[in-house]
Amino acid sequence: MALTLYRQYRPTTFSALFGQDTARTILQNALNQDRLSHAYLFSGPRGTGKTTTARILARAATCEHPVTKEKKGASVFEPCNTCASCVAQLQDQAPDIVEIDAASNRGIEDIRQLREQAHYLPLSLKKKVYIIDEVHMLTSDAFNALLKTLEEPPKHCVFILATTELHKVPATIRSRCQLIRFERGSVESISAKLDHIVASSGWEAEEGVTKLIAEHAQGGFRDAETLLEQLGTRFAPLTLKKCIDALGITDADQVEQLFEAVQKGSLTETRLALTAIEVNDQHRCEMLMTELIERTRAKIYTSPAPTEEQLIHLTGGLTFLLEGFVLIKGSPHPKLVLESTCYEIAASGQKGIRADAAPILEDSHPAAPATEERITLPATPAPAAPRVVKEAISVTPEPVREPKAPVVELRESPVRDVRQAWKEMIKAVGRDSAPMAQMLREAVIHTAEDFIITVHIKYKFHVEKLSEKKHRTRVEGLLEQITHDKWIVDYQLKDTLPRRSPAKEITAATAEAAAAVFGATA
Repeated sequence: MALTLYRQYRPTTFSALFGQDTARTILQNALNQDRLSHAYLFSGPRGTGKTTTARILARAATCEHPVTKEKKGASVFEPCNTCASCVAQLQDQAPDIVEIDAASNRGIEDIRQLREQAHYLPLSLKKKVYIIDEVHMLTSDAFNALLKTLEEPPKHCVFILATTELHKVPATIRSRCQLIRFERGSVESISAKLDHIVASSGWEAEEGVTKLIAEHAQGGFRDAETLLEQLGTRFAPLTLKKCIDALGITDADQVEQLFEAVQKGSLTETRLALTAIEVNDQHRCEMLMTELIERTRAKIYTSPAPTEEQLIHLTGGLTFLLEGFVLIKGSPHPKLVLESTCYEIAASGQKGIRADAAPILEDSHPAAPATEERITLPATPAPAAPRVVKEAISVTPEPVREPKAPVVELRESPVRDVRQAWKEMIKAVGRDSAPMAQMLREAVIHTAEDFIITVHIKYKFHVEKLSEKKHRTRVEGLLEQITHDKWIVDYQLKDTLPRRSPAKEITAATAEAAAAVFGATA
């Protein structure tokens, strides 16, 4: 059975690693100076070569005839890949090299077994090497068991931990390891590796195809190689047009037209641009939203620098796009989220234009100074006969008053079913902000007691956004307008609350009855 591309072209030496110069330099210097640490922690995004580098390091640390040479003024240390130790590891037949997948072996018993075996001397190699992949998946008890081994490791053992989520690894573990960060691959480094694979495989690829795949892979070498294999198996030869269609990439001219229409604040042009773009599935909508985010960010840092008003509009639009990108991932109608986000930005651009005009009107009619002094205006003769002399007029300006809180206008007939009131509130919010309405629509009412509505929300980002003062005031004000009662909304993550069977109907009468029990008035 043929190997997949990313396994077939997996690097076997440090020099074959693409885009990880810092990690390569640190490890080769440690090997050259015989200062290999007892524990390393490799951290970085998926598909950037953490496990591959761990295997190369294991071979280099146990190689019988390592290759050392000078290259560009620096010492290079490489495994020979020909000795018995290297060959055994390349064939996955070295018992002293132990790879553990922490995602499936995450319990304390698995780590206890590791601790017991680590004390035994290696069977055939110079060292025992333990590679623990996805180490952040270990339980807290397993981490505590591993900690003891890392504190007092056997001299013949080297531990290499790999993770994509460094923040989930306890600080006690991190402090006992030498941390090496793996960066996302650049478009140039990924494209160079893909060019090497295409040439070695004998495929035909149009110029620019590998760069297009590299841009689509978002910094992951393995993702890029998987995409190349998928496209190379499907198309022969590989052309730009075929790859663009298969990857769901929107035409650059269409994206530019949509971006310009949104930034201009033209709802009509935005509608025409969205109509011309055919995006229906979630993947294509995410790709288009990513394109708009990248173009907005590039516009912010363009030269010459945007004006203050333009920056306000661009940064506001970037916020809308980021919120929309989050909503697309969980929405059953991703295209609707994309369209509403674009209309929201365009509409905000129109508001910004109107806001810019306000100071001009104010300057043409300057207001009277708000002071406590008496102001006497001189008599002004009338332009026409008969001549009338006006007396001096004394004007005392009124003191500046603090703005009062907005008055909530209650509707004539209140809604007593809280769930129905919640739905009407979402409709009202949707007139001002489609992203906020979508967040509220995905929320689930858990309880409504003592005029407190507890709401389950799946994502932490949504909880933080809805809990902001301006959004909370808006939601609670609308609920008061609809129900004639003052409700407080408590947003909580779904996983942090116990499950309860929902009531058939939650009404304000329930809250009034509860208030009566405690002697309160609803």
